[in-house]
Order: sequence, then C-alpha cells, then structure tokens
Amino acid sequence: MTEVFSVDIIQDDARGILRVVAAGPMESVRFVNAQIEKLNSLPAPWAYNRLMDLAEVNGACAYDELVRFAGYWTSIRFQIDRTIRMAMVSRNGLTVARLPTMELMFPRHEMRAFDNLAEAQDWLVRADWQKP
Repeated sequence: MTEVFSVDIIQDDARGILRVVAAGPMESVRFVNAQIEKLNSLPAPWAYNRLMDLAEVNGACAYDELVRFAGYWTSIRFQIDRTIRMAMVSRNGLTVARLPTMELMFPRHEMRAFDNLAEAQDWLVRADWQKP
C-alpha cells in the first residue's frame, strides 16, 4: 500500500490550542494550505497556541512554502498583542533545526521542539503561561 500524506487540524477552544496532525510523505503545499484555510475560518487565529504533531511525517516542509505561510501570517499579525507558543513534535532533523529561522519568520512566536506529544502539550498549557 502506498503511503499518502494527511493533515488534520483539531481546534481545542478550552485550552486555546490548534493541533496540526500530519502523517506520511510531506506535501508542503497541502500542509500550508490546510493551515491557512483553518486560520481563515477563525475570528481570531492569533488567540491560539499551536501544537505541530509531525512525528509521523516523512520529510520536511519546503522552505518556499514556509516563506509563503510566513507571508500569510505577516498579513494578519498586526492584530497580535501577545506571544504565541508553537510546540513541535518531529523526528526530522531539518524540521527541528529550522526552528530558530522560523522564529525570525514568524514574529511574536516562541517555538520549541519536543520528543513526545505529552511534553509538548504540557509546555503549551503550563500554569506560568497566559492562556489566550
């Protein structure tokens, strides 16, 4: 059976988290489009921290698609009055190594990589962090 890429975005309003779950061989355009579509459906997309569950993804998102997503984010960022946390669970070394560059591309984001989902979720909802 051929592996196919899938991406799903789960909205957790109680904790203020958007969980992006992807699996299979990375399809960068679909990955970015799914996030933009979901964020466009929200009245205040900047009110959510993000959990990027990429542990089952093979490959990394293409850099030009990250740039496109950063451009989208920049177009709405004027409304952001807080720092957004993004926790990433990934086994891909390039994806993790890009985090410092991504923080520069996405203003007012604090990003961290984690080995497992539980640690990532704990960091996003820690008591010393202000929920949106």
